[in-house]
Amino acid sequence: VKTDSDIMSGMLTAINDFVQDSFNTEGDLGSIDYGNNKIILQRGTNSYLAAVIYGEVDKIFKGKLINAVRNIEKVNPNMANWNGDADTILHTEHYLQTIIDETKQSTKEMVDNYFSEKEIVLTSNYEKVGDVIEVQVNMSNYSAAGISNCKLVPEFNSLNLSLIGIEPDVFYSFTDNSFIVGEIESYNEVAFILKFRTKAAGTSPLDIKMNYEQKGREGVANTLLEIV
Repeated sequence: VKTDSDIMSGMLTAINDFVQDSFNTEGDLGSIDYGNNKIILQRGTNSYLAAVIYGEVDKIFKGKLINAVRNIEKVNPNMANWNGDADTILHTEHYLQTIIDETKQSTKEMVDNYFSEKEIVLTSNYEKVGDVIEVQVNMSNYSAAGISNCKLVPEFNSLNLSLIGIEPDVFYSFTDNSFIVGEIESYNEVAFILKFRTKAAGTSPLDIKMNYEQKGREGVANTLLEIV
C-alpha cells in the first residue's frame, strides 16, 4: 500500500515522543500492533527504520533490522547533519532489499493459515463413571473473525467404544459422522460433552476433530485422547 513517507515518519516520531513523555521513559517504542499487522520500529543514532509486516516477528528478524540501520548510517555519515533531501541518503535499497526478499515466497493465505492453527483451538479431557466415558470438548476461537460451518467429528474404534450421546443436544450427520455446531463468534468458546460406552477392556484412542470455515478457507483443529 502506498504511504506518504513524510506523514508516516512524522506520525511514528510523534507517537514515540508521546510514549516517552507520558511514561517518563528514555526507551523507544518497539512496535505498534493492529490486528495481525505490526509496525516494527528500530532506532539508530540518527534514523528510524519502520517495517510494516503481516504476521509475527522473531528476534532474528529484529536483528536484521538493527544491522540494516547500522549499515545504512555507516555509509551515510551525513545523517547527523541531514538537510532533509532524501536523495542524499544512499544505499538504503541495497541493505533493505535482502530483508524484503525473504518473504517473497510467503503469501497472506499462508500467514492466515498459520494464525488459524494458533487461534482455533480444540481441547479435551474425560471422566469415567462405570462403563460410561464423558469427554468434555472445548472449542475456542481466539481470532478476531468468527468461524462458521463448524462440525465436531469423533473418530474411534467402534469395537472398543460406542457413542451414546452429546450435551447439549445438536444435530448429528450420519453422512460424515459429525455433530453440526454451526458458528462460533470471535473470542468465544463453546463446550460439549460427548458420551461413550466402553465395549471392551484396554486402552482406546479417541481423535476428535473440528472442521470449520473462516474467511472462505476450510480448516481443521483436533485433540487426541487415550481412553484407559
